[in-house]
Amino acid sequence: MPNASASDEMRQLRTAFQVLAGGDCHRLRLVRDDHRMRGRVLERYAAVPNIGNPRVLLPLDAAPLAQRAMLQPYVAGTVGLGGRSAARLLRLASRMYLMQPMLRHRLAIITTADNLAETPLHAFLSTILGRSDFVTSLRLAPGRPNSKPVVQAVAHDGSVLGYAKFGWEKLTCRLMRHEAVVLRDLRLLTQGSALRVPEVIHAGEWQGLETVVLAPLDCKGRTPRAFADLPVAASVVLAGLRPKVVERLGDSAFWRRTQARINQLAPFMSDQVRQLILEVEDCVETRWGSLKVPIGYSHGDWIPPNMLARHDGICNVWDWERAATDAPLGIDAAQFVIFLVLLTRHSAHSWAARISRFGRMALSRLGLDPAHLAPLVTLSLLQTLLWFAEANEAGRGSEDDRRYCSALAAMLECA
Repeated sequence: MPNASASDEMRQLRTAFQVLAGGDCHRLRLVRDDHRMRGRVLERYAAVPNIGNPRVLLPLDAAPLAQRAMLQPYVAGTVGLGGRSAARLLRLASRMYLMQPMLRHRLAIITTADNLAETPLHAFLSTILGRSDFVTSLRLAPGRPNSKPVVQAVAHDGSVLGYAKFGWEKLTCRLMRHEAVVLRDLRLLTQGSALRVPEVIHAGEWQGLETVVLAPLDCKGRTPRAFADLPVAASVVLAGLRPKVVERLGDSAFWRRTQARINQLAPFMSDQVRQLILEVEDCVETRWGSLKVPIGYSHGDWIPPNMLARHDGICNVWDWERAATDAPLGIDAAQFVIFLVLLTRHSAHSWAARISRFGRMALSRLGLDPAHLAPLVTLSLLQTLLWFAEANEAGRGSEDDRRYCSALAAMLECA
């Protein structure tokens, strides 16, 4: 992103610009939308909540119905009371046709080339979707280990045409390829069940980026917000997609693969994280290695922002790039509980107590042994710390992982 990328304020937008420009960073620029722009404007966006912390880029030239449709996933995916309240206020303003004055942090894609009539991203999606009468928004997650741009294409009448996800370096490209394979497998396996996954419209390489374009799902429902909202029916469907086998945890392919990742990623951890993970590895080997656990299908990132409970009892689930067919059953439920607990402001030992309480209840609801909670929670937190290390290995950096370290240390003390 020439010139603009040099600014610390704009650095979180580099990947978004790479997607919008389709790698054509010589003829296009991403700049602040003001009177000093030099070039022809192709698209204009507002960064929400601001340019330094962009969670979503909303097109400024979208029709009101399209703007409302684009706000829906942003509101549903926002966590934390403050962020969710701000997102809901923005949605309310859009319904009253008062949103434009609230979109103060404005950006523009500009060019000086005479032969560019649209951004490369819009041209690419027009080919995939078979139409060009749409606008795009971009959802971002700067600093998160699983961060990747998600583009939403919405027609002017507010109908959602599709979602596109992009990998731009080794890690995210691998995740995108894996998700495409998983979704094509699951699309057949979950038909007629309580679990819905998006259909893959297109998958492949584009301009050096790994792309997955997905069809929209029926989104009339709500995002889970409480422990009681654990999607039990969808969890049972997922667990039953493969024949259930019981294995010793220490002998499982899941644990052997985890150990290999620990060895590979150790150089990309802080000394504190590395020491904690070595303690976890020793605990699994000595205390839980002989524990017999059921093995089956796992989503790998089974958290409320990745799902929607529909009014008809079906659960939509997205973001399958971490899925595995050979994980200990119950690790998804443990992750769901951990996510909700860590949103609260308590001490690490209070976190551990709440995870133990609500985690046991969750496993019981799924027909799994509550006594397995400690190793499942430990393994889930371990996987999250390895994601941060993967992001460091990829050179992307990530947000602070201290919450997960504190929770994992507390769980080890209580185990």
